[in-house]
Amino acid sequence: MEHVELETLDREHTASNKKDPQLNHEKKPTKKSIEVLKLIGTKTLLFAFIILFIVGFSALFGSTATYTGVCIVTGLLMFLKLDIGIKHTQAPFVIFGLFVLTGLSAFAAAINPWLGLLVNFITVCAIMVLSGQRAEYRSFMPFLLCYIFTQSTPVYGIDFGMRMASLAAGGALVGIIYFIVHRKKPCPKVGVLGAIKNTAGAYASVRTRFFLRMAIGMTIAMFIGDMIGSARTLWLSLPILSLTQLKPHETAHRTAYRIFATIIGGLIYISVFDFIIPAEYLNIGLLVAGYIYTYINKYQFQQIFVVISALGSAHSLGLESAVAWPARLIYLLIGVLIVAILLMIDNANIWKKLKPTTPNETSVEVSV
Repeated sequence: MEHVELETLDREHTASNKKDPQLNHEKKPTKKSIEVLKLIGTKTLLFAFIILFIVGFSALFGSTATYTGVCIVTGLLMFLKLDIGIKHTQAPFVIFGLFVLTGLSAFAAAINPWLGLLVNFITVCAIMVLSGQRAEYRSFMPFLLCYIFTQSTPVYGIDFGMRMASLAAGGALVGIIYFIVHRKKPCPKVGVLGAIKNTAGAYASVRTRFFLRMAIGMTIAMFIGDMIGSARTLWLSLPILSLTQLKPHETAHRTAYRIFATIIGGLIYISVFDFIIPAEYLNIGLLVAGYIYTYINKYQFQQIFVVISALGSAHSLGLESAVAWPARLIYLLIGVLIVAILLMIDNANIWKKLKPTTPNETSVEVSV
């Protein structure tokens, strides 16, 4: 599964004391030691909170709610800092509704792959429009992650009921905490209807085209996964989520980094977990890898640990690394191809044939 992106501690140093070099020499290690201890303490507590939350969530709503717990805790952590660009009085209801929508849409999409084409496209569009008004901050991530996970692991009967209960409870929790955190902060002027009108009215804007690339890419990836009956459909969808960026040059960089990480991460996993660490210690090894991940800032190195975690997750489902690693690489290349084609279409002249978006159209937001 994809990991939560964590903050890093500010490591700026104060100016040196030129008059007393010896005193300066003695203080620097002390200050640095305190910063290191604070960093370790912060990361450890945060990692423990994430693990305990997911374990507790799964214990409450069943093992099928594990991925839901991941998305809920992702939302909790993200929205402590970010807002979704919707009025604070409406945002909690949007958050609750989108989490619930992911479960209902996944159930409907599982009826038939062709029906899934329509359901998946509408659902991703709804998520992007209602939670992506600040697209540059990717505030839509918890909801798209949740939809990827629910869509790739359909459940029925009592399990579906438990999934919906977990999504409703988790969505309510995130919505309430969101309101508490943001109620006294500057409030966006855009409401739900305003977000829809702004997106529809600026159909040739960079943001709307980004929304469409994400929605179309996700829909194609999910359709391919459904048609081939893959047990790891999320491995097709997650590259779309990661590589589809507002700025094209970021897509190019991430593509190279992700391919690099998939190759290196697979080699490390096979070397360590297939030949060194006994199978009974797999989960402990993955926990250690997950903890180390929280200290890494660069995307290409983060993804190495994401690959290790993903291959470990596949192993727990009975998929050996000799099969899982090549499959993940193939799915990644399919995702890269989808993203590249959509980006080329986006950069083509088709948008010039449409009514151009003027600077005023992109800057005006409808307040509803």
